Amino acid sequence: MKYIDLFRGGAHQTPDAPAVSCGSRTLSFRDSHDRAAKLAGSLLALGLEAGDRICVLAWNELELIEIQVACMRTGIALVPINARLPVPEVAFILADIQPGLLIVADDLRDLARDAVKESATTPKIVELPTGEKQELGSQAEAAPSKGTLGNENATTGVFETYSSLLDGDPLQADVAPNSGDLPSLILYTSGTTGRPKGAIISRAALTARMMATALEMGFTPEDVWLQAQPMFHIGSIFPYTTIARGGHAVMQRRFDPKEYVELVQKHSCTASSMVPTMISMVLDEPTIANMKSSTMRIMCYGGAPIVPDVLRRALDVFGCEFEQWYGQTELSGATVLRPSDHDPNQPEKLNSLGVPFFGYETVIIGDDGNALPRNQVGEIASRGPAAFSGYWNRPDATASTIVGDWVLTGDIGYQDDQGYFHIVDRRNDMVISGGENVYPLEIERVLYEHPAIVECAVFGIPHEKWGEQVAAVFIGDVSEAELTAWARERLAGYKVPRVWLETSTPLPRNAVGKIQKHVIKAEALERLG
Repeated sequence: MKYIDLFRGGAHQTPDAPAVSCGSRTLSFRDSHDRAAKLAGSLLALGLEAGDRICVLAWNELELIEIQVACMRTGIALVPINARLPVPEVAFILADIQPGLLIVADDLRDLARDAVKESATTPKIVELPTGEKQELGSQAEAAPSKGTLGNENATTGVFETYSSLLDGDPLQADVAPNSGDLPSLILYTSGTTGRPKGAIISRAALTARMMATALEMGFTPEDVWLQAQPMFHIGSIFPYTTIARGGHAVMQRRFDPKEYVELVQKHSCTASSMVPTMISMVLDEPTIANMKSSTMRIMCYGGAPIVPDVLRRALDVFGCEFEQWYGQTELSGATVLRPSDHDPNQPEKLNSLGVPFFGYETVIIGDDGNALPRNQVGEIASRGPAAFSGYWNRPDATASTIVGDWVLTGDIGYQDDQGYFHIVDRRNDMVISGGENVYPLEIERVLYEHPAIVECAVFGIPHEKWGEQVAAVFIGDVSEAELTAWARERLAGYKVPRVWLETSTPLPRNAVGKIQKHVIKAEALERLG
């Protein structure tokens, strides 16, 4: 069974039922299927073929569904790019992936223009209208834009509009090779080296992820999924799965608590996924008091445990089941904390990662590479048909992450007597702030580029709203304001340190010269009170 077969089934069984909505627009299964067929035909007409890559730089748009389907039909890999990244990171991804086509939202035109120039790549470029232009449809796309992106592959400075890709002949028969190993999605995640890594999700793995998700979440054709998390994250698996089951996916272009509440009521949404920070923001939204009743059936969350007080409020407001997924881009979900374990009066369960996810085998591995017995601390590892294939152009990182057929998470933890997994620490020092993965080494590299910085160390400290916030200790004759401005020009906003601690004392190091971050963090917490 392939995803395209699942999607095609909905188009045949309930052709007029809503498949995907965004803003004031809704596409039926028939419309979405027809658009995907025309898009697939146009991709081939542009000279793209199986194994090529398409990058999409956009927020959540309903077109992302048909783009994914068109890629599945042609064997092309979809590479969604985080729209929050600064120019250097987008440029690195473009240079690394060498896309044959870049689809860019019109409100991200400047970011794309600068990134394309810096990357020295020459993809074909298509502009996707957003906002009011998107609602107007083809009239807003009457003519191609000229010279907007300054891309050198089009010597005339003219590039196509997205609607032009829907004007061609539809693809009648799939041309993708019958190989489950062919890349389907390549999702870039920041690495401990400070450079993003493209995690390859094969066609077989994507299908396995969706089938497992459908079973775990209990999706039916009556479900209405509200996608509030960005589609350039692994959370994009949820709307794909909802549609594959014949349900309706509602896309929130960018998360806003007030609009989220409105969408729940407007579309009678039954399922959604957020990080705990987003859940708290929705609960704090004043208009939620006007919500007469909730149609929510299940709420999935990840990125951090949910605190008992937030869970109590959420249960009272939404009256639905809650489920925590632990995993990463490379694994999707390795463990799950199911609704029956969401008791606010049992915080020890809420702080756990749950039990192995459907289709996965998850264990604790010791330094010798062998599985450890329960209650012994080691590295969390998982394997299953939905695991990623490796990192794009990074055999070194792949070899250190995939050992045998185990995917090493980099998280240190243990499994208790009841079979529940717990995290003790993060081997790679990753900070999770508001559900976003932040890697200190990447930030440290940027800070060390400042001429006044002598030494620095970046780490995470607890934060009531965001789970963690980024903190930095530094030695150097420079103000906090100047460092903030320096970092903001070079990093995504969520990676910029919110807490700066200046010191004149050399940073503590161990016998081999490595900075002891646990000592620095403890001293910082004591200093901050």
